[in-house]
Amino acid sequence: MDLIETGKPYDIEFEILPKNSTIPKIIASIAEIQQDEHGDPLMVTGVIQDITARKKTEEKSNQLAAIVKYSEDAIIGKSLEGIVTSWNKGAKKIYGYSESEMVGKPISILIPTGYEDESPSILARIKAGEYIKHYETVRRRQDGKIINVFLTVSPIKDSAGRITGVSTITSDITEHKLAEAINASRMHLVQFSLTHSLDELLEEVLNETEKLTNSLIGFYHFVEEDQINLTLQNWSTRTKAEFCKAEGKGLHYAIDQAGVWADCVHQRKAVIHNDYAALVNRKGLPEGHAAIIRELVVPVFRGPKIAAILGVGNKASDYTQTDIETVSRIADLAWEITERKRAEEEVLRLNQELEQRVYERTAQLEAANNELEAFAYSVSHDLRAPLRHIDDFMRLLEKRAGTALDPQSQHYLDMVCDSSKRMGKLIDDLLSFSRMRRFDLASFQINLHELVQEIIREFEPDTKDRAIEWNIANLPSVTGDLAMLRIVLVNLISNALKFTRSCKLTKIEIGYSSESNTETILYVRDNGVGFDMAYVDKLFGVFQRLHSADEFEGTGIGLANVRQIISRHGGRTWAVGEIDRGATFYFSLPKTK
Repeated sequence: MDLIETGKPYDIEFEILPKNSTIPKIIASIAEIQQDEHGDPLMVTGVIQDITARKKTEEKSNQLAAIVKYSEDAIIGKSLEGIVTSWNKGAKKIYGYSESEMVGKPISILIPTGYEDESPSILARIKAGEYIKHYETVRRRQDGKIINVFLTVSPIKDSAGRITGVSTITSDITEHKLAEAINASRMHLVQFSLTHSLDELLEEVLNETEKLTNSLIGFYHFVEEDQINLTLQNWSTRTKAEFCKAEGKGLHYAIDQAGVWADCVHQRKAVIHNDYAALVNRKGLPEGHAAIIRELVVPVFRGPKIAAILGVGNKASDYTQTDIETVSRIADLAWEITERKRAEEEVLRLNQELEQRVYERTAQLEAANNELEAFAYSVSHDLRAPLRHIDDFMRLLEKRAGTALDPQSQHYLDMVCDSSKRMGKLIDDLLSFSRMRRFDLASFQINLHELVQEIIREFEPDTKDRAIEWNIANLPSVTGDLAMLRIVLVNLISNALKFTRSCKLTKIEIGYSSESNTETILYVRDNGVGFDMAYVDKLFGVFQRLHSADEFEGTGIGLANVRQIISRHGGRTWAVGEIDRGATFYFSLPKTK
C-alpha cells in the first residue's frame, strides 16, 4: 500500500520460516509501480529472491575479515613480486610499521642482513604451488630489533585457480626462543657445576649471561653479610681476555666506594644505565678497566639481604625489561648453585683437613701396626725357636725313656707337649689379629614427590603456551644424594617435554613401583616421538643420540649422566619405547632397611 500511495520503489530484506522447516530463509524483495500516460498507477512489478546462501557467504567473509584484522599474528598479503598489498593490526604490533607505511613497499624491508636470499626463495616456491608451514627464521622490526618468527606462507588463487599473490602468517616466537635459551643455559650451568670449581662456575655464569643478552662484558660480586662491603669475585672470559686488565679480583671494598653500578644496592632493584657517559654521578674507572657504554646490574636477594650482584655491559642496543628478567633468572640460579658450591668447597676443605688428620692418624696407626707386626713377627720368631727346642727334646725324652716312665711321669710329659702346641697356636693368632681393618658408610632421606613438583614448577615459564596433562603419582621418599637425583629428574622430565613438542596434547606420567623388597623403581613416561628398540643400548652412552640435532637440540650427555648417577647410588637404568608412540624411562634405587 505504501508503494501505491507514495509511488516510491522499495528494496527490503526479511526472514520467513518455510512450511515444514525449522530453518529460516532470508528473502530480498524489490518492487516499483508502473504508471499510465496520465500518471495513474497501472501495475506493480517486482522481484522476490531467496538470498540465504549469499548472506551466509557474506557473514563468513565478514568473520574472516575480522579475524584477519584483529589477529595477534601478522597476516600479510603480497604480490608475486614481494610487494605488500595488505597489512593487519597484528603486523603493526609485531613489526612496528603501520599499514600506510608498508602497503606498496617491498617485504624485503623486514629482511635482516645475511637473509637477503630468503624472500626470493620463498616467493619462487609459492609460485611453484608450494605451501610453506612453520618456517622458522628472523626478521627486523622498525626499531632495528631482530626477532625470531614462525612463518606460514601460502599462495592466493583467483576463481580460476591461478596464483595471484602470497599470504603470510607470522608468529613472534622471540620470547619462546629466549625461554628455551635460558632453560638450556640453566641446564648447562647445573651440569657444569658438577665438575668445576666455584670460580670457574661464576665465570661460566657470566659467559652464559653475556650470550643471552648480547653483551660484551660481565662481572660478579659477593655482598658481605654486613651489607656494607663487597668482593669482586670474577669477570667473564671475554672481559678478561679482550677488555679489562684492571687488578682487583678478590678485593674487598666498601659499597660506598663503588661506581654507579652500585645503584642497584642503594635502590634495591635492577638498574639500567643505557647512556653511561651522561651519568653525572659516575666516579670514573680504574686503570685498565673496560670502557663502559651501557650496563645492566641485577641484585640477588636472599631474604631481606642482597647476597650478590651480577652485571653485564656494552650491548649494541639499549637494555630492556626483558634483559632484566633474563639476567635475574640466571643470577638467581647462579646464587643457588653458588651456595651449594660454597658448601661443597667448605665440606671439601673440612674433608681435606679431616683427610689430613686421618692421613696422619693412619700413618701413626700404620707405624703402630708395623711395630705390632714387627713385634708379632719378633715374638713369633723368638718364641718359636725355644718352643721347637722344647718340642724336640720332649720327643727325644719320650723316645729315650720309652716304657720306663711311670704313668704320672708320662702324664707330665704329655702336658708339656700339649702346652707347647697351644702356645704355637696363640702365636699364630696374635699375628693374624694385628692385620685386621674395618670401614663404615652413611645415607640420607629425600622426598621425591616434593622434588618432582618443584622441578615441574621451574619448567612452567617455558611450557605455559603448551597443552600438557601431568599425571604425577604420590611418589615415595628414597635414600640418596639430593643434588644428583635432582639432575636425574630434570634430565628425564626435560627430555619428556622436548620429545613431545610436536604433540597437540602432551601427556607425561611420573610414577613408581615398590613391589620389590630390595629396590624402588621409578619412571617418566611420555606420548612423544619415541624410539626404535633396536637402538635402546645406545640411549645411555656418552654422545649417543637417536635423533639429529636439527630435530631436537641436545648434546647426548644427559642420559649418560643419569646412568652414572643412578649407578653410583647402586641402582639400574633402562628404557622402553616405540616410534611415534612415546617412551618410558626407568631407574631404580635400593631400599633402606
